[in-house]
Amino acid sequence: MIKILFVHQNLEVGGAEKLRNLVLKYLNKKRYDAEVCCIGSKGEIGELIEQLGYKVYSFDERINLFNPILFFKLYKLVKKGKYNIIQS
Repeated sequence: MIKILFVHQNLEVGGAEKLRNLVLKYLNKKRYDAEVCCIGSKGEIGELIEQLGYKVYSFDERINLFNPILFFKLYKLVKKGKYNIIQS
């Protein structure tokens, strides 16, 4: 099984977020184990993704490239998850 982590800034209603929901809706769950991470809020799309049965991680942090706490949280998630693919 291939483990995938999808990383988004947030999961509020938007084009990329709607597309992520659509992709996950039709993803072959026998072949792929997918999880979603959002740096900001989980939002409406995050709730829909959870209803599809996927794990959604929400850091509830502000988007800032120089935030060491955010970097550490993301590093810890990636290390623990042992993902084959990370899409951001």
